[in-house]
Amino acid sequence: MPLTLVTGPANAAKAGAVLERVRALRSRDPLLVVPTSADVDHYRRELAAAGIVFGAEVLTFRRLVREIAAAAGLHGRPLGPVARDRVVRAAVRDTHLRVLAASARAPGFTAAAGDLFAELGRSMVAPARFTRALRGWAADGEAPAHAEELAALYSAYHRRLEALGRRDEQGHARAALDALRERPAAWGARPVLLYGFDDLDPLQLDAVETLSGRAESEVWVALPYEAGR
Repeated sequence: MPLTLVTGPANAAKAGAVLERVRALRSRDPLLVVPTSADVDHYRRELAAAGIVFGAEVLTFRRLVREIAAAAGLHGRPLGPVARDRVVRAAVRDTHLRVLAASARAPGFTAAAGDLFAELGRSMVAPARFTRALRGWAADGEAPAHAEELAALYSAYHRRLEALGRRDEQGHARAALDALRERPAAWGARPVLLYGFDDLDPLQLDAVETLSGRAESEVWVALPYEAGR
């Protein structure tokens, strides 16, 4: 099925084009994916005002992952915020820190480490790749003194997840997409339209590629125009 890019500057009627396509596809139960829960509420009202109450669903990317996991038969749920915070804290305790020892005692260290791990997960960077990159950076003589310790923290975090037999949100999304690639027909070619994103991270791009290329779903992506991109 086609992958359609809708692009243009601000106020270029991208929303109108996407919503019109949702209207045209509503007999096929399309999914409109937007960045935040507030956007979900807004575009539900937009669709209702246009007379589209049934036959289309508005959801976040996180909810899209849940739909993909359910369709592909992937069981289990990702760790919630509290449980994940505990795993990050355990990883910090597991890691012998020297340069970062003082920072690790600060109240915000665990949250900052968790944000870094989530960003690496969204970028589909595994611990081994992160370690190689930081060691290569260090070999060039430009890496900060704590680079090796960051790699050790990320590895310790993933070891904790593996020991628990659980996945974080980003790992669950990757597993759902892997499951769909194994059973692409399970999606049923349900249309997916993404709107409101300034850009797509590698994990979201992987979802777009998997849905359009492997599951043969009609996918529309609306992004703002930037010269040279």
